[in-house]
Amino acid sequence: MNQFLETTTIYPRRLRETIITFVYRNRSYFFRSAGCHEHTIIFLLLFFTLTLSSVSFGIVTPISSLEELQKIGKDPNYPLDGEYELTNDIDASETINWKLGIGFHPIGTNEKPFVGKFDGKGNKITNLFINLPSSNHVGLFGYVGSGGIIQDIYLENIWVTGDTYVGGLIGYLDWGASVSNSGVSGKITGIFEVGGLVGHKDISTITRCYFTGSVYGFEWVGGLIGKTRYGSVNKCYAKSFVSGTFSVGGLIGENGMGSSVIESFATGYISGGEETGGFIGANASVVLNCYSTSIITRGLIYVGGLIGLNSGRVENCYATGFISGGGILVGGLIGGDPQTVTNSYWDVETTGRTISAGGEGKTTAEMKQQATYVDWDFANIWQIIENESYPYLLWQGEPLPETEGMVEGAIEGEILQPHSADQNKDWHINLSELLRVVQLYNLGEYHCDELGEDGYAPGTGDRNCVPHSADCNPQDWKINLPELLRLIQLYNIGAYYPCPNHSEDNYCPGENMW
Repeated sequence: MNQFLETTTIYPRRLRETIITFVYRNRSYFFRSAGCHEHTIIFLLLFFTLTLSSVSFGIVTPISSLEELQKIGKDPNYPLDGEYELTNDIDASETINWKLGIGFHPIGTNEKPFVGKFDGKGNKITNLFINLPSSNHVGLFGYVGSGGIIQDIYLENIWVTGDTYVGGLIGYLDWGASVSNSGVSGKITGIFEVGGLVGHKDISTITRCYFTGSVYGFEWVGGLIGKTRYGSVNKCYAKSFVSGTFSVGGLIGENGMGSSVIESFATGYISGGEETGGFIGANASVVLNCYSTSIITRGLIYVGGLIGLNSGRVENCYATGFISGGGILVGGLIGGDPQTVTNSYWDVETTGRTISAGGEGKTTAEMKQQATYVDWDFANIWQIIENESYPYLLWQGEPLPETEGMVEGAIEGEILQPHSADQNKDWHINLSELLRVVQLYNLGEYHCDELGEDGYAPGTGDRNCVPHSADCNPQDWKINLPELLRLIQLYNIGAYYPCPNHSEDNYCPGENMW
């Protein structure tokens, strides 16, 4: 059945020039004519309707295997403007052995983008492997062009590597395209414009999507999206470890001109340099009804619990995550350039910061009282458990757990809180902290002990807790010599940072990997 979303208005009988716009399944078609008669316009509408009804937009092609998925855009029977439905879950484990280690080839390029519709029907693709470190537009879909629709698809435990425009689901999302009700978990690595879900979003929409896992890049690096420009991001979240150097954020690296971010949140660990934010690294547009609990482990200049550098509008937002280290222009909510910040707050106790370029600092107790949040909509957007929880978004259903811990989703591991030996959680191992682990090593086994200075005690006993971070190879409730030497390395270097899957204990020595 034809689905016209809009047509032009029919003007008086004769027109000097007529431009007719047809929008069919999110695709725009144009007809220009000088002096076009109204009967001619009606004829064109009828002709266009009959023409569209004869093409393949209404034909849905089922995708039930990895081989069929890879055929999209490469087989005449699987065109880039086709409509597809995933009929079942697909295990893509074998892609790690494809093409001498290259793996799955992304669907669509900038020259030949995917402009069709892909409906995952709530099914998932697991263990997808893509290794194209010198290529741009990398993801399950490399490039989604005008009118392309991706919806209801979930990627789990994936591994994607590229250069520029790198995302787990989509490398580049172009104007008029959309992504909705989709999620990704895994490890994403690139250099420029790298995101867990989408590398670059341009004049397009992303709705009800998420990412959990780790994202590594250099510039414009975000837990969900590397860089945005125009369009909207609505009801999305990221639970991730994000590492980069410029414009690094828990949800978005850079939120560019004309792009609104609404009712979304980020949590996890952020390691950046210039323009580092728990939610957005650099913001030039609208951020409304959002929050961040992300812990910032490193930042050099323009560092904020919510936004590093803000040149846009921020309204009804808050931040609670701890901000580690020194740096220049560091704020509990905004690092630098407040512009317009309205009814937004940060927790001065949990962030460890008493100043910000914008917003109001509050105590933890005040942050858990509805009266603190002036003009916030607690009927339709926010909820709060009075005196118990921070505000959370109505669509979440329940607040985030406040206990420090792990953010699930990274391949072969998780995103960790500070090392067990790091008792003051400053991302440095000092001598007394090292000697405590030496004591555990000398006495052999250890067990859980809430009263212990680090939560452990020598000897056998209760093991109903997370093993010590140093106890990694093997994890046997003993600290052996290689494990102790590993900790000594972190001590000798000074600082360390979490690097899931890059070392046996998921930590790396130094300030940052870049």
